[in-house]
Amino acid sequence: MAVKKCQWCGNPNDETAKRCSDCGAYIWPSGRKWQLIWILIFAVFLVCLIIYRYSETPPNSSKVTPFTVHHPAAGGNFPSPPSDGISDYKKSLVEQKAGYTFNGYTLDNRERTILKILLMDDFYGYINGRKSALPHIWRQAFKIHPVTVTADRLQYDYESDEVTGNQKYLKKTLFLSGVVASINRSAGSNHYISFMSSKDTFMGLQASLADGFENYLDSLKKGQMVDLVCHGNGMFMGHPVVDNCAPSTVFAERVVNHYMEFINDYFSKKDRLTQAIILNSVALASFLGDTSDCFGTDNDQYHKCITEIKKVSAEKNFYHSSLEIAANKLKLRLTTPNSK
Repeated sequence: MAVKKCQWCGNPNDETAKRCSDCGAYIWPSGRKWQLIWILIFAVFLVCLIIYRYSETPPNSSKVTPFTVHHPAAGGNFPSPPSDGISDYKKSLVEQKAGYTFNGYTLDNRERTILKILLMDDFYGYINGRKSALPHIWRQAFKIHPVTVTADRLQYDYESDEVTGNQKYLKKTLFLSGVVASINRSAGSNHYISFMSSKDTFMGLQASLADGFENYLDSLKKGQMVDLVCHGNGMFMGHPVVDNCAPSTVFAERVVNHYMEFINDYFSKKDRLTQAIILNSVALASFLGDTSDCFGTDNDQYHKCITEIKKVSAEKNFYHSSLEIAANKLKLRLTTPNSK
């Protein structure tokens, strides 16, 4: 007769026995059939746990938001992202409270658009460690400097040492860049981007998007490089978690909009770097044609406009004449390398 040992005391029992004849403990069923059943139960539990994790709002997301920007001259924080998830440059410029009048000259819509794009580009330069004309302005915007990191690097740091990863990224605002592997939706309403990974071919970093960015997600394609602003939320089941993400352009626009509310004050106080950016905005607006990408409504308006501006700035002789005209409008002295 076949016997099976008690897993607790090792006493041999009849194969039909449900309890050990020696210690009285319950004897677990054995055999391949039961092994498969237990594996299936564990797999279902694991799937439910993952669904729950990505369906629920992270407990810290209401307290730590990537849209919080501070300024010594104004209390309060920025509002939440626009409902459609895609910023409208022209609309936001019209809604600005500032008058944009400098030494009696009021900027038109084209000049305001260029000014905003130049400021966003300068802000990106500051965040990414490149040359910035207004570092003193951007430093005032944050209590803590955001952390710039790639999806690959963040995943590598956490997989190497979770404690060190938390020290770098947990509960911090992250400027995150990476290549899109796929765009997914969990059982709830949460959408997330899976990034390509050079280390883990099975699962790269996943970034959960904040609400209101469905249009942005629809515009993304596999293999596309994206830049996000996210909240670091530690590790879950061996993988780093970033959530409450938004396109970096939305965050940058919030910062720039906030600064533009005070730009008249900086200009009147003769902040030369602020004056220089306004001067270039007026010059570029007159130099660029109506068909310029800078005045379009493309979702990628910012990147296309910056590319065009770099080409225009290279035409020094023609551009210098536009600067002279702009300086006359703003009643500014145009300085050159030969000026004393």
